[in-house]
Amino acid sequence: MKKTYSFKAYGLCFQSDIDLPGLPRCSEVPDVFIRLETLDEAQLAAIPNRGERIFGYIYDELLFLVEEGRSITLDIQNGVEENVVRSYLKGVLMAILLRQRGFLVLHACCIAQEGQAIAFVGESGWGKSTIAEYFCQKGYDLINDDILALRIVEGEPVLATPGYPEIRLRADSGGRLREDFEMLPRINTRVNKRIRSVLKLPEGTVPVVRLFLLEKDYGAATELETMNTREAIVRLAAHTRVKHLFEYPEHQTLNLQQCATLTRQIQVMRLRRVKSIAMLSSIWEMITQELAESHESQAA
Repeated sequence: MKKTYSFKAYGLCFQSDIDLPGLPRCSEVPDVFIRLETLDEAQLAAIPNRGERIFGYIYDELLFLVEEGRSITLDIQNGVEENVVRSYLKGVLMAILLRQRGFLVLHACCIAQEGQAIAFVGESGWGKSTIAEYFCQKGYDLINDDILALRIVEGEPVLATPGYPEIRLRADSGGRLREDFEMLPRINTRVNKRIRSVLKLPEGTVPVVRLFLLEKDYGAATELETMNTREAIVRLAAHTRVKHLFEYPEHQTLNLQQCATLTRQIQVMRLRRVKSIAMLSSIWEMITQELAESHESQAA
């Protein structure tokens, strides 16, 4: 009999043919099934990808099928190592599944304190995880690293759903933030990133009060700037995960509507940074002050 594993992530209970170590176990009725099976590429190609079912290759290593936010089927090719498959599963494939379930899925890291969350949005290598790790060392709780799933409803708080209890750190920044960096497990043999596990994630969803959009290029000073609505919508849409797989007009319209609703609910700010680990303290002080001033203004 095939062995299966149960775990929880993004508020969902998974029953899976492949284990994801480090995730909390789940004894509830499964919401999602992850299966290892042989897929018929020709048969899949006969039915177009319309969002509710998406299939394709990740390089020449993995043929996948994600259907209706309920199942992920994996056909592993060429003996690729299991940790690489896990990276695909926890990354692009999870992003597809979450979008199928109606979430706005951003390329972002999210942290929370006292029941309120803030998020840092940007592409890989822009410093999201580094900033999140620094804030966690200052007492914040981790919500997610890299894939931020937001529940967007007009007139209601924007809610972040906790993902995986881990932060993935690069050698250049992680080595300077953590003395134990070299003892942390590597993601896989291809990537010089290591996994820093946290004890647990917050229970349930957390309302988001700010989004900070990182600039790609570093500047001469650390600055915060409120973005105008139009630019914020465009930038958020650009940072939506797996947008190239949800390319039909109805997908793009929904994505823009979700981004527009988000900008009406919470403030989106541009974050310019100096290229230095020392800049983290400036970011901490600036964001802490901005949030405190906003809280005082709302209380007045």
